[in-house]
Parts: sequence; C-alpha cells; structure tokens
Amino acid sequence: MAIAATLGLSAPVAAFADSTTTLPTTTVVTTTVPNPMKAWRIAEASYLNKRAAIQQTYLAAVATARATYYTSLANATTSVEDATARTILDQAIATAILARSSAYVALGNPPAAPSTTKLGAYIDQVQGINETYRSSVMAAQATYAAALQVSTTSAQRATAEAALKLAIANAEVVRAAALAALGAPPAPSSGPSTYRKAVQAINRTFNHAVDAAKATYFSEIATTTTKAGRAAVKAAEDLAIANAWVARANALTALGAPPAG
Repeated sequence: MAIAATLGLSAPVAAFADSTTTLPTTTVVTTTVPNPMKAWRIAEASYLNKRAAIQQTYLAAVATARATYYTSLANATTSVEDATARTILDQAIATAILARSSAYVALGNPPAAPSTTKLGAYIDQVQGINETYRSSVMAAQATYAAALQVSTTSAQRATAEAALKLAIANAEVVRAAALAALGAPPAPSSGPSTYRKAVQAINRTFNHAVDAAKATYFSEIATTTTKAGRAAVKAAEDLAIANAWVARANALTALGAPPAG
C-alpha cells in the first residue's frame, strides 16, 4: 500500500471519471503537387488553338477576297476590268498573308516543355526544329506576298507561286532531316503503352480527317469547271484541315500529361 500511495494510485476512480481531457487540435494541410507535363499540355493546346484561329482568320480573308474577285469578273466587260479585279485579289491575298505572319509573330513560340524529364527535353528539341521550319515558311510567304503585290501577269504570279512551293519543300526536307537526326522520343518510365496508344489514336483520327479532306478535294475538283467552284472546293479543304488541327489539340488536352519519365 505504501508503494501504491507513493505512485499516486490511491486516488479515487471517480476523480478520473469526472475529469475532462482536451486534446490539442492538429491541422493537416494537403498540398497538391502540380504536374508540370499536364500544365504544359494544357498550355500547348491553348497555343495550338490560337494558331488555328489565326489560320482560320486568314482562310476567311482569302475566301472573301476570292468571292469579291469572282463577282467582279462576272460584272467585268473589258480586259482592263479583268486585270483590275485580279490585281485587287492579289493585293488582298498578300495582305492576308502578311497579317497572318504578324499574328504568328505576336503569338510567339510555343510553351516550353518541362526540361526536368527526358521526354520534356526531347519535346523542346522537336519544338525548336518546328520553329525553324515555321520561320523558313513565313519568310517564303513574305517573299511571295511581296511578289504578288507587284505582279502584273499570270507568268509572274506563277513564278512567285513556284518559288514559294520550292522554298516550303526545301524547309520540309530540312525539318525531316533534323527530326531523323534527333531520333525517337524516350520511352516514359511508367505506363507508356496506354498513353502512347491514346496519342496514336488521336493522331490517326487527325490523319484520317486530313486524308478525307484531301480526298474530297481531289474528287470534287475533278468535276468542277468554274474558277469560283474550284476556289470553293479549295476553301472547304483548308477549313476541314484547320478544324482537324483544332480537334487534335482539344483531344490532347483532354488526354492530359504523359507519365513522367
């Protein structure tokens, strides 16, 4: 009993029952760690949508210019009036090309992918190659627009268009060689199959849409006998391809970021 008293065990049980113990409150703060690749995918999709909007504005301007041209041709009664209508068309297309280039410059480069992963570093290299290609194409288009503004004959216009096509073809060759030298992207460290298959499915859908637009174009152009009809067929093809780009960007946004790796 002496030991019990010394240890304080002799206090009545009721004393413990009537006492109240207040426990300290612990606040747990949950921090959501942002996914850099997911954030980049969202930013990239927004960027691609803005580029698509610029392209659609350009296509609308060209379509309006062509419609005005064909209306003028229908009302023209002299060769001078025909030539004037063509000059107005060329000026309008040149203006639309330069406006598109200015809009692309104002938009700037695409967002950089997180370089902390091998995949992010690879994406940044691909973007660099694509930006070099786009710069070459924009320079060729600016040269073409300048030539259109001073062209007075169909031969001069044909020469300018041929130079544009050649410059773009050369830029495509350079880009293809750079991508081949870069090699394949690194495989993500986890879950590559599901994500890669989803991206491939999105790209297949995009490619099928572009192929369908081109097939429709070639099918309809073969039976179109008027300039206005051919212009409408081409405008429809351009619009379908632009819409395919937008759909692809939205699908990639919905898919989200790839597994880190």
